[in-house]
Amino acid sequence: MRRSLLVLMAITLLLPGFATRAAAFEVERSALFCFLHEAKPLEEEAMKALEEKDYALALRKYREALNAYERIWQEYPNLPEERPHGLDRMVDESIATCKTVIEEIEEQGEAQDEFYQKLNQLIRVDFEGKDIQSVAKSLTFLTDVNIIVDDTVFRDDNKVLDPKISLRVDEDTSLRKIIVRICDQTGLAYSIETDHVFISTRVKLDRQK
Repeated sequence: MRRSLLVLMAITLLLPGFATRAAAFEVERSALFCFLHEAKPLEEEAMKALEEKDYALALRKYREALNAYERIWQEYPNLPEERPHGLDRMVDESIATCKTVIEEIEEQGEAQDEFYQKLNQLIRVDFEGKDIQSVAKSLTFLTDVNIIVDDTVFRDDNKVLDPKISLRVDEDTSLRKIIVRICDQTGLAYSIETDHVFISTRVKLDRQK
């Protein structure tokens, strides 16, 4: 794989000399650029953090790298047919590597990460017919975890989504589990970002990856 990567880097250096070749080459060039200059550097940062046993940073960077590699497939679905030949396999191998490492270090990384520790803090709540925006503000005040709700999801009348929350938890429960229950009740989903939790529809969250 390392040899293939060196070949791809060499091709990247030669590409400017072929600028007069038309748009058919532009897609190939862009996919290669994304691989070498957007996704791969994130994976290298993750590897360095892992070597230094900074599991929290490594986990974040591997997740970012995984998203970057997966975006290549989303943006260039005909990747197997593009040149240079083999780029699609390189992307697949990188995706597999990131997923494997994430699975191996996820527990250590989240335990070491201060933000994830906040998500695991135990709380009790009692909401009755509260608007989800108000619930998010209350949880943010209570836990110091910034919870952002996509305010566009309830603008249109939608029978599937319910913006009102009725939830009572009398036993100590992690904030993360409370967020899951809120999303289950409203028909929404959540994603954990670098310094906040974002709540929106599953479709929108998948598009942002």
